[in-house]
Amino acid sequence: IEQYYSKKSYLFSALVGILWIVHYYMLYMLIPFIILYSVMRYYVLKDRYALKAFFKEMIILLVLGLVGLGISAIILLPSDYGVTFEPLVSLELCQLFRGSCAIQFG
Repeated sequence: IEQYYSKKSYLFSALVGILWIVHYYMLYMLIPFIILYSVMRYYVLKDRYALKAFFKEMIILLVLGLVGLGISAIILLPSDYGVTFEPLVSLELCQLFRGSCAIQFG
């Protein structure tokens, strides 16, 4: 986040993209902390609390995060497509284990 504030916003987008590719669950866990850090940093460092300027900074941060998502889509969309349209994913459990659902318990 400090990279964004130091006018190196491309690094923030690249790091979000890399984190999304490597371990997207970790990014889900970090999103609330990124938001909390951005809000706290804004209110600690700014001497005036202009709501318009605050939302402008948050929207820019959101756009940079979406650019990172777009960077990671190059890798994630083909793998998601492969998993979603895999024939085994659409099978039911009974078909998967060749009729073992016919066994009645107890």
